[in-house]
Amino acid sequence: MDSELKSKYCNITNETIMAYLNLCTHCQKKSSNPKRGLVSKPILHSTFNSRAQIDLIDMQSQNINGFRFILNYQDHLTKFVLLRALSSKRAEEIANNLLDIYTTFGAPVILHSDNGREFVNSIIIELHSMWPDVKIVHGKPRHSQSQGSVKRANRDVDRARGSSRNLLAVIANVDNGFYKLCTENGFLKHKYTRSQFMPCKEILLDLKTLLESSKEKEITFREAAGCSSLMGTQDYQRCHYKMKSKTNKCTCRVVGKLCNSKCNSSLSCENK
Repeated sequence: MDSELKSKYCNITNETIMAYLNLCTHCQKKSSNPKRGLVSKPILHSTFNSRAQIDLIDMQSQNINGFRFILNYQDHLTKFVLLRALSSKRAEEIANNLLDIYTTFGAPVILHSDNGREFVNSIIIELHSMWPDVKIVHGKPRHSQSQGSVKRANRDVDRARGSSRNLLAVIANVDNGFYKLCTENGFLKHKYTRSQFMPCKEILLDLKTLLESSKEKEITFREAAGCSSLMGTQDYQRCHYKMKSKTNKCTCRVVGKLCNSKCNSSLSCENK
C-alpha cells in the first residue's frame, strides 16, 4: 500500500496511513486476530512429499453441475494444495483422483487423513498396494486439531477471497461478566466472555442505529457471518435419524443431499 501511494501522492506519512486503516470498516473486518493460548506440537518434515494430508470440503449447499464436494490434497512441508471437484464422496471416486495426483506428483511417504469411511476403505488400501512404501495414518476421531494444516487450507478454500475474517458488533448489554453483542443483522443468540472477542480502536458502528434496525431479532453467529460474507453461509444441515437413513424420515435424503459427518450421531448411514 505504501509503494502504491508513493507512485501517486507525496508527503503521505505512515501515521496517516495507520489512521486511515484504523477507521476503515473493511480493513477491521479482514484484520487477523493475535493468537492466544497453547498450541499443539507441530508435525515437522524436511522434504517434499514426505507427508501429505487429505480431506473433503462439503459444498452441497452450493453445488454446481452436480459437484458437491472438494477434495483437498496438501503437501505438509510446502503447503502446496491440489483441489479436485467430486460429485460424491465415494471411495472409488476419491481413489481415481488420488491415482491422478500420484502419477503426476508422486506418492507421499505418509498419507494423513481423518477417520471418514471414504478414507478408511478397502478400495483406498487396494490403491496403495501399488505403492507399498506409502504409510497411511489417521487422525483421532472427532479431533480436528490432528488435521490442523489441511483444515486451515479448507477454511481458505471454503471462504471467498474477499470475505471478512472478523464480524463487527457492539456491546448491547453486560450481565455478570457475559456480553450481549449486536451486529448489523441482529443480536447474537449467545452471550460471550471478554476473552472471546477483540475490541476495536475506533467506533465503526452506532449502537442506537443497530438497535433500531435489528428490532430485537436474534441470529446465530454462523448466520451473522453468512450475511456479511460475499458467498453466503455454508449452511450445514444435519439429520438425527438413526435408522441408516433408508427412508424419507432422513431430512438430508428429502432435500437431495448426502449426510455429512455431523449427521446420525456418527452412526452407520446409507446416504453417504
